Amino acid sequence: MPLYDRTLARMSRRELMKIAWMLGAAAVAPPILTRRAFAKPIFDAYPFSLGVASGDPLPDGVVLWTRLAPKPLEGGGMPMTMCRISMVRGLGPALQIAEGYSVDLPAKVNQVLDERTNPSWPTTWFVPTVTGKGAFRDVYTVMNNWSANHGSISYGHVGADLIALASLLRIPVAMHNVAEEKVFRPSSWSLFGALEPQGADYRACENFGPLYG
Repeated sequence: MPLYDRTLARMSRRELMKIAWMLGAAAVAPPILTRRAFAKPIFDAYPFSLGVASGDPLPDGVVLWTRLAPKPLEGGGMPMTMCRISMVRGLGPALQIAEGYSVDLPAKVNQVLDERTNPSWPTTWFVPTVTGKGAFRDVYTVMNNWSANHGSISYGHVGADLIALASLLRIPVAMHNVAEEKVFRPSSWSLFGALEPQGADYRACENFGPLYG
């Protein structure tokens, strides 16, 4: 058994979950240092340009309500990453990733959509970056391939970090729009089909098996 697998075999589920949590936190945390010795800000502009309101006060905290739009007069502009893990019978977990930006909709469109859900909810509209091909041919195609009408949204473009984390956990990525040069997976993944990265990802994850559980 390779040293890597022997090391993993000696670790408890609690230890593995702790490592996974730390990796996930590192994926969305801002870098501490850059080549210029200063952290690069996540946002190109102040993200709370429309202000922040508070509500639902509690003895130990308060809920903050805001619309994230660094450039509200130019359509929003907040970089975001939407992701979802779906549990598939016979396959296990599969990850979907869509990087994009926040946008502002025309007032009438925004009102109609708000009234279809709950007008009291804070609203930030997200549009994925399309590539003109595959699952990201256009916005409709993205949603047509999305597992369900739900997902988790992070601020900033962290798709490449999530792909690397998924490979460590041996979770295949069903779809993403991260540029090829930003994607990192273990070098052994290329042995499962370097000319077909997505298929190689599924085959490698199946071959090596889940990291835990």
